Amino acid sequence: MSDAAWLMTACAVAWLGIGAYLLHLARRTAALEARLRDLEEEADTAAPGIPGRSTPDRQSFVETVSSPLPDAERDDK
Repeated sequence: MSDAAWLMTACAVAWLGIGAYLLHLARRTAALEARLRDLEEEADTAAPGIPGRSTPDRQSFVETVSSPLPDAERDDK
């Protein structure tokens, strides 16, 4: 085999390895997301009265944190 053929073969093997690794990462990520969803559902059913666990509480927290400060509390006067 010529040098160019070896180079092309090595390049193809390297890309196959990269593709296999990316596939592995995608499958692992999907498995971890599924496990996280299961754990969140388990936590919600185990203790439903904990503040911040339900969607409305989280939404009001986000609105509170992201709302701008009143003019009196700003430092840029």
